[in-house]
Amino acid sequence: VEVITMMYNEEFLAPFFLNHYGWADKITVLLDQDTDDDTTAILVQAKANIIPFAFPDGMDDGLKPKLMSDAYHLSTGDWVMVADADEFIFIDKNDLAKIDSSCQVATVSLSNVYRHTTESNLDPLQSIKSQRSHGYLDPAYTKPSIVRGGISGIYWGPGHHNLYGIDPANYYSTPFPGVHWANADPCFCVERRIKGRRNRQS
Repeated sequence: VEVITMMYNEEFLAPFFLNHYGWADKITVLLDQDTDDDTTAILVQAKANIIPFAFPDGMDDGLKPKLMSDAYHLSTGDWVMVADADEFIFIDKNDLAKIDSSCQVATVSLSNVYRHTTESNLDPLQSIKSQRSHGYLDPAYTKPSIVRGGISGIYWGPGHHNLYGIDPANYYSTPFPGVHWANADPCFCVERRIKGRRNRQS
């Protein structure tokens, strides 16, 4: 199983991501070369597979899914999972083994979560599921994020919300749950979503 993501200045979320997907055989990170925080050092220490790249004209929502799709086609994994740095899918190898052999794609339904007054500070060593449980299921965040390896001609669209080149009849019937941590805690989301992304919009 290989997990593919893209990161730019994700020193806060990177430890959570690496810990959550630590069960996978390989974590590949497309690392924006404009990154200037400690993300690179964190990934190197975790022995993630780093593929550096540069956006020619700044963040490009068309180029991003192409790069992710290209990374998928280079993968040798039986399963490939595509997730943003703030997306955490609740799945493991046992779950993947239960998917019918006729299914080539499994979707993920992500809930947007927020900090409740009863919840503690975030800890990268604790499970994602136990730390933030208040929010709502966003219909726009049901994504075809889990794909069998080696399928030719497929590619994701912007935001990885759509997968092209494959018949939806080959999708697994039940989405797997997950969470979208873009707003999981003010301790990082304000800086990440405003200051950290202000000059990075497509």
